[in-house]
Order: sequence, then structure tokens, then C-alpha cells
Amino acid sequence: MHRGEVPRRRLRMLPATPLLGPFQVGSSGFTVESRNDLFLPWLSPWLGTPPDPFSVALLPRGQHSRGLPLDEEGTQGCYQWTPSSRRLECFIEGSARSVWSSLRVAFNVATWLSGGLLVHGAGLCRDGDKGLLALAPSEGGKSTLSELAASFTCLSDETVSVLPRGDSFCIQGTPFRSTSPKVPSNIRTALRAILLLEKATGPARHLKCHPGQALSRFLQQVYQPPIELYSTAELLRRSSALINCIGAVRFLFRKAAAETDQELNALVDAK
Repeated sequence: MHRGEVPRRRLRMLPATPLLGPFQVGSSGFTVESRNDLFLPWLSPWLGTPPDPFSVALLPRGQHSRGLPLDEEGTQGCYQWTPSSRRLECFIEGSARSVWSSLRVAFNVATWLSGGLLVHGAGLCRDGDKGLLALAPSEGGKSTLSELAASFTCLSDETVSVLPRGDSFCIQGTPFRSTSPKVPSNIRTALRAILLLEKATGPARHLKCHPGQALSRFLQQVYQPPIELYSTAELLRRSSALINCIGAVRFLFRKAAAETDQELNALVDAK
């Protein structure tokens, strides 16, 4: 499972202001008890009215701070989730990177509480309610695909919430951004197809993928929820239900905008 990267942005820390939000993710959401003012332009599209938002505290990292690491390297701090008080405490170094890592954990908790999964992927939307989810490891082509998809709105080229919607699924954008010039969008759209990205030298095309292989590749890009929420059985159940319902294809493409956009349109129209 994936812990993820943070946006390649340089932000300076500003004085904290209490209770920003609430922000809505799926049917859940959270308030931030301390924040950086520069996040407002990026987070304001996610403001909402969740019924019972949990709280997120950004606290200075001390010698005795304990918890799960915020990042794979364990350099940005740690966090603890307390179910009884519905409070997420993030003990951070104070850098912009550590704050964004904390916000990613908050989006992960909110997505999980909504019955969904937060994934390391790119989300694309066309015509308001035709969504594609593209999955790949770091440097695997998510940002490139987002740029080439001229007919589509980019929900995020880095992190996407996958949420249940009736008997099917939808995807929702997040504020996290890698290298795509497209600004992330807080759009929730029906999920039409899951793309497992592969770089190629020939024309863009998609190929069938066995459900078992698709599930294995999907699980590699799921962000691990806090241990107090996390259940291997439940994560497998949610992931299997998604793959069985939506299916997945291998999507092979090169840096050729017209043919890639055409193949994406053909794929979404076929569903």
C-alpha cells in the first residue's frame, strides 16, 4: 500500500488560526485547528457541511511524540488517530511538506469514514459525470496523462478519493497536485473505468486486464488508513467490490496528445 508523496510546492509557514473548515470529503469531513493561510485558496473548494466533522490538530513535533509516520521516509513527523474523540493529531516539523502530509492523512480518514479508499492516482472527468481513474507508481505517467487529456477536467494528478455511490462508485478530486499544470478540482463524478498506466512507444490503446492482476496493482496504490481504522479484510472487501464492479484495463500511451485524448474519449464513451 502507498503512503504517497507531497505536492512539489514551496510554502512558508504562517501563524496558526483556529478551526478552519469544515472541509467535506464524501459524506465525512474535518476541521483544522491550526493552519497555514496559504492553504485557503487551494482548500476553499472543499469547504462543506459534513454532518459530524472530526478535528485535525497540527502540533509541534517533540522528543516524545509518538505515532505512525506521515511519510515513507519518516522525516516529516507522525500522527495519531483517537476514535473516541474523533481527533487526528499530527506532530510535525513545521514545514509546508509536513503540513501537506498531515492534510493527506485527514483526507484519507475522511474517505475511509465515507466507505471509500484514498488512492495514489489521477482523476479525470468529462461532461460532468464521466470519470476515469488512472493508477501508476511515482513517475508512472499520471501527470503526463492529465496534461494530454485535453477533453477532460483534472480532479488531481496525485491523489483521488474513490467513494461508493449506490450500487456503483464515484471519484472525488483532492487538492493534492504533482507536476501537472492543471489545477485540481473538487468534482465528484461517476467512475466509468480504471486505467492501469503503462508507458509505450506505439499508439495509445487499452487492453483487457485480469481481475486478479488488476486488484494486485490497485492495492499497491491505496493509501494505508490509520491503524485504529484499518482492517485488511475491509480494505480487501472494498477494493474487490470496486474492481468487480468497474473493472480495469491496461492503458498504454506515449506523449502524443491527440491520440491519447481520442483513446480516452473512446474508452469513456464505451462504458
